[in-house]
Amino acid sequence: VLVLDRRSGVVDVDGIAVAGYDDPLESGAGLTGRRLMLHAEERGTAYRALLAWFDGLPRRPDIVMIHQHGLARALLAHAAEESGTPLLILTGHDHRQHIDQEGENVLVDGGTVGAGGPFAIGEAAAGFAILHLTAGNRLQSADLVQVEPLSGEGSARRVVFDVGR
Repeated sequence: VLVLDRRSGVVDVDGIAVAGYDDPLESGAGLTGRRLMLHAEERGTAYRALLAWFDGLPRRPDIVMIHQHGLARALLAHAAEESGTPLLILTGHDHRQHIDQEGENVLVDGGTVGAGGPFAIGEAAAGFAILHLTAGNRLQSADLVQVEPLSGEGSARRVVFDVGR
């Protein structure tokens, strides 16, 4: 297992340049009393720290993994303002399966595969995304898969991206 955080820089994983940005609220102190969301007064500082980290990377990654969804959205907007290789951002935390796109930059949230634990059974489907990349490491399509854990009912949807530009 390769754990990526903001100190890891950009690493090559099977020829794909990947960087990771850990949760700024992760303290390692366990779950008791752990906050899950940034307070409004913390967001600006957290966004600036993320963008400074990204702009300071030694090279632009193909993929950035960011736990906090709000930070991922800020990076998506930032990447859309720049020119450069399209960026694929993978996020989670909000447990809602969706894809957002700004220009050629794409944010994918695969949903949740059970982080809500037993309290979410019957309320939220388990979901994940299967990503299909081109030989040049550009996102070609994403399959969004969801399964309701009690009934087993499921669905899959493919989103295709224009990579021919």
